[in-house]
Amino acid sequence: MAQHLFPLFFIVWTSCLTTVNLAAVEVRFNLVEEQPPNYLVGSISTNSLPYLNVSELEIPKLRYSFITPSLKYQSMFSINDVAGNLYTAVKIDRETLCEYLSTCDLELKVAVKSETYFDIITVVVSIEDINDNAPYFSNNTVSLHISEGVSINSSFQIDSAIDLDTGGKNGIQSYTIIPQNGTFGLKVERGIDGSFIVSIIVMRYLDRETISSYQVIVQAWDGGNPPKSGTLVITIEVTDVNDNRPKFSLDTYNVTVSETVLPNSIILILSAVDLDAGDNGKVLYKIKDQQSGVDLIKSIFFVNSVTGEVSVKESLQYNRKQTYQFTVEAEDQGQPRLVTQAIVFVYVQDAGNNPPIVNVSFIDQGNTGFVYVNEAAPLQSFVAYISVVDGNLGDNGIVTCNISSNEFEIKSLANQGYKVVVKSPLDREVKDIYNISVSCTDKGQPPLTSSVNFMVRVTDANDNAPKFEQTVYTAEITEGNRPGEKILQVSASDRDFGNNAIVQYQLDGENKDKFSITINGVIQTLYVFDREVTPSVNVTILAIDMGIPALTGTAIVAIKVKDINDNAPIFSMPAFSFKVMENLPAGVYIGQLEASDADEGRNSNFTFSVRSQFLQFPFIVFGNGTILTNMELDREERDRYDFVVAVTDLGTPALSTTAKVMVTVTDDNDHNPVLKFPNSTNSYAAIFYPQDVKTVFERVIAYDEDEGENKTLVYSIISGDQLGIIEIEKYSGNLSFSKIVEIHANVHLELLIMVKDQGSPPRVSTAILYLDLLYNNVTALAAASADDGENKYVTISVVVVILTVALSAAIIGVIFFLKNMDKRKKIKRENNSTSSDSQYGFQNSSSDQYSSVEEELTSKGFTQRETLPKKKEVSFSLDTSLDSHPSELVVNMSKFTSIHADDKLRSNMMPICLDHYEKPVMENRPKQWLPSQVQQLQQHPEDSHSESSGETVTSDSGRGGSEEDVPSTSPSDDPQVYECMHLYGHVNKRPYNSVSFRADNSDSQQELPPPVPIRTYKQYSSFHGENSIADGDNGYMDLNKVSLQYQGYSTTFSGSYSPSQSYNQEPFLFRGRIKSQEDDDCSTTTSGSYTIQVEELL
Repeated sequence: MAQHLFPLFFIVWTSCLTTVNLAAVEVRFNLVEEQPPNYLVGSISTNSLPYLNVSELEIPKLRYSFITPSLKYQSMFSINDVAGNLYTAVKIDRETLCEYLSTCDLELKVAVKSETYFDIITVVVSIEDINDNAPYFSNNTVSLHISEGVSINSSFQIDSAIDLDTGGKNGIQSYTIIPQNGTFGLKVERGIDGSFIVSIIVMRYLDRETISSYQVIVQAWDGGNPPKSGTLVITIEVTDVNDNRPKFSLDTYNVTVSETVLPNSIILILSAVDLDAGDNGKVLYKIKDQQSGVDLIKSIFFVNSVTGEVSVKESLQYNRKQTYQFTVEAEDQGQPRLVTQAIVFVYVQDAGNNPPIVNVSFIDQGNTGFVYVNEAAPLQSFVAYISVVDGNLGDNGIVTCNISSNEFEIKSLANQGYKVVVKSPLDREVKDIYNISVSCTDKGQPPLTSSVNFMVRVTDANDNAPKFEQTVYTAEITEGNRPGEKILQVSASDRDFGNNAIVQYQLDGENKDKFSITINGVIQTLYVFDREVTPSVNVTILAIDMGIPALTGTAIVAIKVKDINDNAPIFSMPAFSFKVMENLPAGVYIGQLEASDADEGRNSNFTFSVRSQFLQFPFIVFGNGTILTNMELDREERDRYDFVVAVTDLGTPALSTTAKVMVTVTDDNDHNPVLKFPNSTNSYAAIFYPQDVKTVFERVIAYDEDEGENKTLVYSIISGDQLGIIEIEKYSGNLSFSKIVEIHANVHLELLIMVKDQGSPPRVSTAILYLDLLYNNVTALAAASADDGENKYVTISVVVVILTVALSAAIIGVIFFLKNMDKRKKIKRENNSTSSDSQYGFQNSSSDQYSSVEEELTSKGFTQRETLPKKKEVSFSLDTSLDSHPSELVVNMSKFTSIHADDKLRSNMMPICLDHYEKPVMENRPKQWLPSQVQQLQQHPEDSHSESSGETVTSDSGRGGSEEDVPSTSPSDDPQVYECMHLYGHVNKRPYNSVSFRADNSDSQQELPPPVPIRTYKQYSSFHGENSIADGDNGYMDLNKVSLQYQGYSTTFSGSYSPSQSYNQEPFLFRGRIKSQEDDDCSTTTSGSYTIQVEELL
């Protein structure tokens, strides 16, 4: 066999190991088994000569032969006696010679001889194994009986496989089981001797009512190339509990026998069936012990306990009794044993003549008294053979046979007896056992009849598909379920028997992966359902039997996914925006909220509401989402409402979502324009005239509390411009001169101003502006210059030289003054800065003082436009003592521009330029200016040197000014310079030493003269409006206390005044940085903190 299978894969290793000792020489050869006869094993001479004590001359004379013909292995080999080559004589099978041995060495004794030489060589042939034997089991099929109550992982050992090959990988290497991952598994272990121990493992719970038997295949594999395998088929019977009684095929058996019946003749076969399995279904027959005449019955009849055959123990001729009646029992072998009974009547017939002898035989010789017929057997299929023998002659030997069944018929075989065939279709599900009686009667007188009884057991054919109890199942599952949740249990039955009736369940269709079904038909979920995604799902279930071919029944499971409240209502948008006009009555429709809910039923119904913190708002939110007003709205009071609404469903628990609602109140033109200037309390302005054409000298200020076009204002002059020189800009309200006319005295105009909004219909407000055009001697100077042109340039030159000399002297004086002040300040600080401050009345302002002023401004309606970085702060206090002569003081705030006036007029102006970062915020702007004081503006040129306290350079004690304090352009060109305050006046030409300062040790205090009522003029525009200085009605200013605050500095001037008349004494406040009028002077800064001594000013 190996010669044909592996002719190219084996090589005989002729490498030999020769052992030399004092007694013998040993030669070893390796031989692969299954080589053909006359296969060269090796050369004995070649491998032994080096070890033989023989001369060269004797070598050609040497002859080789087996020395002992009776050796066990000698017949398997042959020797070429001259060459000394060893050959195989037969095909050698290693497994025959050395079964189960790891090595297979065959020892031969070879004689080497010549006429003068003789020696014995031991030749050892080692037989090498090939993979010429597949593993096999001692039995190809094995049956195991396992109780359905066995626990999981229980093991049942089976016989391991056998492989005659040995060594290397030719032996058994592994075991497998088919099917894998089924109800049973395989456990393979190694014993102490290295052999395999193989066991069947129960992997799942058994249920005999569901599956009563299993069949698995165990395969053993060797390690050859290719590997060989052996197969063991294991039939596993699941045993059951004993819950069914045996059942006889008939309750009463009738049999007629001749009195000449021979002993041990079978006269009847009892048949009972137990539906249980194993011992529970194993039926044994016997004659009932507890019955009348039981001893006689047992002496005449015998019942085979296994086959149920009833036979005669002795001849009936010696018994005169014609009828025998007795009870038989069928008993199973379960625990406890269950018994059923039947009655047998035996009629003994007189033997006056000889009836026919009838016998039945079957093709299956192992069957006695019964035959198996498949229900699918075609008509006329053979069932049994009936032989009839009648030794009588004539009519007494003519026999006619009949059968006692409509499903079978008997047909003659031409003097060869009869055959029983299938007459009509069989249906095991209707009837599975037939007791057939064949009666044969001769035609003698009287006719004699003999009968034979046998049983036909109808075996099952897989002709019924499993059938579900319902074709359509309905079920419900709640969304958000847990995987593994049971939905329902289905059941299908099969009318067939055995494997044909074992039903297995499967799922089919597109949704099969979302469910699982157990062997008991329990459908479970593998998927978490969301009703909003999958409201319903259908799955097809299959019931498949284990017949060949398998038949399948189907049903549909319609599953409805029940809703839970897992989705909150969602607004159609995150924020709603509505508009409604003001002044409409309550109940006006605002808008409609919209939302949706993905749930269903009550869970998808929802209602709208407003959050509790917004209930005070003038709106009603109805449950359907409609929003109405509950009161009349005023846009000027509030033009927008932002609130939060919620939508809540009616599920349990309720879920809600919120959204923002913005209601914009649109404007209704319900307000007249309001004039802030001119108005009933502030309607006067004065301006030097003439001015350049188109130069804005004043502005009409008005506002409207409406919005949009309703607050867009248009300005116009209705009347009062007798000169026809005033024009007003339509949208800004700026007043300017349209042309220049010549005047020679002050002119008083009363302009009727009208302000109209752009609403529909428009609303109008009017006011009168009292405007004085002040005659300015610039006109006279201009006229004089025109008359005396030849002296114009000389006058200008003289004025320039005088101003230059005066300015230079002032600068030099300031420099020396600052140096002396710095030195004294340092000395004073080193001694005691605190006592010095206290002595001379100076004090540092803190952040609290700054804050108090801020609060004071805020309380009076002023707002800081810009917060500037806080710098050093300086504070000083002084009392000025003046004589009783009246002093005149004029304050004017304006945007910083050049003054077209003569030097005499300019010398009387003392500007305080406010910081270009902030406009001044002041209180109590005077509303009147007496002409007598106006005239005095030109009477004191000697006061022109008092600007900025004489400080005209951008230096700080020689340390230089900061970059932010020095403007890059002149104030007249810088648009960021907002306001300048010009302080005009003189004090009776008194020198500085006439001013007295209050010291801490002074008890006396002189009072300033009473405040002088003054009019407020604006250089090119009067000061009024939101940033106006005075808000009082009398137009007077009290100089008791004037506070200055600017860029972190806080400076307080405190003086004592005796008020005369009923003047307003509210403080005069403003913020800013002090700047001079001229370009150079406005760049002057004073930084740091200084203590001014009294003696420094004297």
